[in-house]
Amino acid sequence: MKKLLLISILFLFSLGITLAQKHQQLKKIDVTYENCTVYTGKTDYFFKRIDNKEEIMVTVTAAPFVDKGQKVPDVPKGLVDDSKDLEGLPGAHPKMIGKPFVIFYDKNGEVVKVVKKTANKKK
Repeated sequence: MKKLLLISILFLFSLGITLAQKHQQLKKIDVTYENCTVYTGKTDYFFKRIDNKEEIMVTVTAAPFVDKGQKVPDVPKGLVDDSKDLEGLPGAHPKMIGKPFVIFYDKNGEVVKVVKKTANKKK
């Protein structure tokens, strides 16, 4: 019984280390949201790096067009203007343009997710 408990504890400990290492492997870049282009099967989101003003494009393929095994970056909702009175194709939501975001990359340099930065509130 003690061996089983010890093995379980070691397993959980090693799992925690593995998850921590995976979390540390993510590279992040601070950006501002600039624009987007909506197509039938994908949306291209355009961001600008805060440090050097370089443009970064994050492409998100629509669910029906995702190939098996293809990774799709996770982006926040509300980046595309969903107004009912739009004329023409939708673009970037005006309230989101210029807002700060963070883009996270995996160890292979592929975008994993985009997260909106929130202001730190002091209590």
